[in-house]
Amino acid sequence: MTSPEPDCHAATITARCGPAFSPSGRFAATLATDDTGRPVLEQWRLLPTGARLLRCHAFPGATARAALLPLDDGRVISSWPSVTGRRLYLHGDAACEGEGTELAGWPGRGFHPLPAPRGTGLLALAVSHDQDGNSVLHGLRAGAAGWRDLRTVPGALVGGHLSGRRVLFTLRTAGGPGVVGFDLARGTLGPAERLTCRPARLLAVGGGQALVAVVEGAGHRLGMVPAGGGGLLRLLPDASPLCRLTAALHPVAVDPSGTQVLHVEVRGVRSGLIRHSWESGEIQRITVPEGELTARCAWTAKGAWLPLSTPDEPLVIAGLPPDGAALSAPAPRGGVAHVHRIAAPTCAPRPRAEVLPGAVGPVEAVVHGPDWRSSRHVVLALHGGPGSRWTLRHDPFLRSLAAAGVTVVAPNQRGSAGYGAGHALAVVNAWGGPDRADIAALADHLRHGRAPGAEPPALFGAGYGGCLALLTAATDLGPWSACVAYAPFVSGPRPFADAAPAVRDTVLRLAGLRPAVDAIGPRDLERLAPGLRTRVLVLHDGLDEPAPVAHARALARCLSERGRAGGEFRYEELTAGGPGGPGGAGPDQVAARVLRFLADGGPVPARRPEPALGRR
Repeated sequence: MTSPEPDCHAATITARCGPAFSPSGRFAATLATDDTGRPVLEQWRLLPTGARLLRCHAFPGATARAALLPLDDGRVISSWPSVTGRRLYLHGDAACEGEGTELAGWPGRGFHPLPAPRGTGLLALAVSHDQDGNSVLHGLRAGAAGWRDLRTVPGALVGGHLSGRRVLFTLRTAGGPGVVGFDLARGTLGPAERLTCRPARLLAVGGGQALVAVVEGAGHRLGMVPAGGGGLLRLLPDASPLCRLTAALHPVAVDPSGTQVLHVEVRGVRSGLIRHSWESGEIQRITVPEGELTARCAWTAKGAWLPLSTPDEPLVIAGLPPDGAALSAPAPRGGVAHVHRIAAPTCAPRPRAEVLPGAVGPVEAVVHGPDWRSSRHVVLALHGGPGSRWTLRHDPFLRSLAAAGVTVVAPNQRGSAGYGAGHALAVVNAWGGPDRADIAALADHLRHGRAPGAEPPALFGAGYGGCLALLTAATDLGPWSACVAYAPFVSGPRPFADAAPAVRDTVLRLAGLRPAVDAIGPRDLERLAPGLRTRVLVLHDGLDEPAPVAHARALARCLSERGRAGGEFRYEELTAGGPGGPGGAGPDQVAARVLRFLADGGPVPARRPEPALGRR
């Protein structure tokens, strides 16, 4: 297949997502959308002077659910779901400008492409899980008609990092997690070697060292072990300055010497970056522009690279020099860093953080659009999770609502990350409890802060946020103008049975299986949704992998058959294989439907014209 080559120099990028780095850290790939709504795949070369855009291709898949795997020769493997499984393409290098070759597809769900060591003749690796609790590691050769089974392992292989010819995983078994390595020589897989004698999870690999999280009681301790195996586990001392930090840390990379670790720090609606020396224990805070860092990193001898999204611009690849103290975002004009023009800000006010009253204390929120006190339409937007959070990032979905004159209040209620363990763990064994109480309190504050007779707030949520939005609208007696849920779960226990492995892990980690025993009772929407007293729109994508569409269809049947207290109900499925849900890099079908649904209840201001865009 030959794809027409987009004019990268003329394109105006409005959204970017899916950043991924090649194993060596020399290349990166992203998915983007230009001002015509056209999705493109971007290939980047990472240089000391900045991230240079090498080329871009028209992307034929659904960007919101795509996975990218940049290779060390500059090519990129992309994949996205279809009705028969995942479709895979290999996008060319400089000698193959604009071409994409279809590779052997992946049947079923749960596909995550992994890099293969050089010299093995393999393009990529992937892991599948069978019904007996085993994992199968597969390899794909160029030109092969299908994936080759390399080895079956009892337990669940998770993640996947390269270290020379070895590939390392976390192996989850009934006895707890462990870190294992496989030697991949001549395309065959040697026996699994356990790197740690204690339960542990693999976090990052670099400089021949593997950073692990060793399980200790209800928590964990960081440790370092040789990636080649056979070495002693070195645990981080309790007296380390890193242990005294109160913010949540996500270790993202080990440097090429194997002596330093980069941690992304979760601080409310903002991100921080910390460089930690394993030998001396010294920690250094890196200056980071306001926004959100994606917990992915490439660290080479020439510096480190991390994806950064600011309130004003789509995601960029920011760089940190080897001894630098500040993360440098690409210059907005000219240079090698930004060949694409970036869309100028709309007339809507810049996203900002506000502190609002929750049920038991203050709750920080990101507010998009006009002042909520005087805006005609206000939407309380609930993030997925639990354990997630809203940040001061460029969010195409929320930005499009604000551009239409809708004020979006996006709170980090209890259960959100970034505000300490007490805040994040408040929903353990209590899904739909403290978080629902915070949302109800926030809504009451919004109602009382607006003019008499003003339209009540609406609710929007995706995934667990969609479940929480419907639950709140069904149980909170205050007025709501509307409730929109994208890909909602019916209850906490249900995703454990049929959702993606990452969702099942979240349910277990945050104890979402325990039913509530308060006055509301079990948080099962099939039981509670008939009491909804407002207009309801439920949306889903039939190809959504984390949240099976069966949940939304069951909810739609329940509301259609049993009836409810009042208001209109609609159920819509997005076009199979089309652009995905909110927040991706594709044309957002969800935003258009939310705006139309709000407009049906009363006129929504027309989208304000954006200013003329010059080259940036």
